[in-house]
Amino acid sequence: MLTIKADGFESLLTGLAAMPRQIPYAVRNAVNATAFDVRRVEMDAITRVFPTAKPQTKNNVFVRLATLTNLSATVVFDQIYAKGIDEYMEANIHGGNRKMKPSEQRLGRFYVPGKGAKLDIYGNMQGGQITQILSRMGRFGDANGWEMNQTAASKERLAKQKKRTGKKSTEYFMVTDKVGGLLPGIYQRTATGPSIGGKTAKLVGAGSFQKGRERGGFFSVVRSRGVMPVMVFTRKAPRYKAVWPFFVAGKQTIESRLPVNLRIAIDNEIQREMAYRASHNR
Repeated sequence: MLTIKADGFESLLTGLAAMPRQIPYAVRNAVNATAFDVRRVEMDAITRVFPTAKPQTKNNVFVRLATLTNLSATVVFDQIYAKGIDEYMEANIHGGNRKMKPSEQRLGRFYVPGKGAKLDIYGNMQGGQITQILSRMGRFGDANGWEMNQTAASKERLAKQKKRTGKKSTEYFMVTDKVGGLLPGIYQRTATGPSIGGKTAKLVGAGSFQKGRERGGFFSVVRSRGVMPVMVFTRKAPRYKAVWPFFVAGKQTIESRLPVNLRIAIDNEIQREMAYRASHNR
């Protein structure tokens, strides 16, 4: 968060010595104009440093305006539902380990997308798949008054849907320790692919089946043959380099633009006051 104040510019304000009531207006307008200059510079930096960033990230630089009673403005990278600088960008500003995403907090582990992850156009896992995984894993709890975990009733409903449509719901399971050649992570059962092996199959439990060979009009039933990694757990938090000069760029913009904006604001207030006096024959 950057704060803009018109400190150290008393010499410029002497032009309004004869119009003291206009000084707060000039300072407020100059500070707010500078805050929007900083916002533009920061948004340009995001686009340059993170060319594949989501529009939500590119547009999340906000200005909290100065008022006549509070002659300072703030520029902050902030999501709509958060306060202060948003944590998921801090590592890009200061460098160091990234903090856990909400989904990672629910799983209790950092992860990277696996081969079976559904990615959006920005290279991130799709929120719908993450929600589905957390629901299957029972990692939601009570979210805003709604139970989002898969319950016995929802399992029964999916089973009926499978019986009616012939389509089975996606099955996920979690591996917390390396077992049977599988690294820790979240896996999805598939009808094809490398076998998970008998030892691992016993450990991860039953649940996903498919048609086997046809004999005399009947099909045998066999276990799903493969698994696909969707999330791969990492032992350490992802570490980032400081690539977004949020504070450096912001302070440079304040130093260069605030004097200019203050002069413009003072001139505007003088003209406005003179026009007011002329219209009232003063």
